[in-house]
Amino acid sequence: MGYQDVTVLIINQCRAASLLLSKLDKTNKEKDPSTKKHMTDKLKESINEWAEKSTEILEEYELIIELERFSSRQVNMMSKDGWSQALNNYWFFLKNRRDILLEIAQSIESKKSGIELINITLDDIDNFSAIHSVKPEDVTGYTNSVFLEDDVEECFLEAIGEPYKEADSGSETRDLFTDKLLINGKRVSAAVMFKGRGVKSPLSINKCGSKGNQLLKLAKNNAAECFIVQHVNKIEPDVKEMLIDSVLTNTRFTKVYVCFIDGVDTARLLKSMGKDLEEFKNR
Repeated sequence: MGYQDVTVLIINQCRAASLLLSKLDKTNKEKDPSTKKHMTDKLKESINEWAEKSTEILEEYELIIELERFSSRQVNMMSKDGWSQALNNYWFFLKNRRDILLEIAQSIESKKSGIELINITLDDIDNFSAIHSVKPEDVTGYTNSVFLEDDVEECFLEAIGEPYKEADSGSETRDLFTDKLLINGKRVSAAVMFKGRGVKSPLSINKCGSKGNQLLKLAKNNAAECFIVQHVNKIEPDVKEMLIDSVLTNTRFTKVYVCFIDGVDTARLLKSMGKDLEEFKNR
């Protein structure tokens, strides 16, 4: 198998999916019903073609288990405010399948490098077990750049039982380094980058310092086994790709974790800790 060839093809499919998601957003904003229907029909056709091409790539490189994941994984459909059911379903289907492809590419690259890189969420970290009781639909209205970075960091420290808050510095390589994180009952050292509502938009590479240098610095924390990026909004795929590539290049461990906490999971974390989201929003 040509690992490099297949990962390039899969990443290209991830980028194509991101473009289609942007077109879905544009279609949803269209006011003319006739034009909107035409755009929706064209997008449905494009999404089907995208899914077929993705399947063909996985089949061609005999990624049988990965193909099963891609084809059969159920999609957790939420409701986006102001969206038709059709556009809503297309959006969540496409986002889910894109994320699966990204995980597949990460897994292939990890095997190639000899490093086991595991993509986890807050739900997989023992310190945040209370988050299981908070569903994404419970935090609607609090997922798009509404919380201060300091508030989020303070709650994160409280949840993991970390008494030491690091001072801000222009030369810092992370916002927090801690050995209080618990994964499957084991203490794991972690380097964390926090982003609050000072970044109003989704987190892209150009919002992570000059040419993403904050991500590069984060990945160079060789004492860390887990790397966490948190933002109070969406986290773009290029941020995830850059951090993962940098971690694989710099880590001294044979097993590492990466975790991305977007606006939904940030709000779920705060609510699971009994925080008043409306109060935090208005600070």
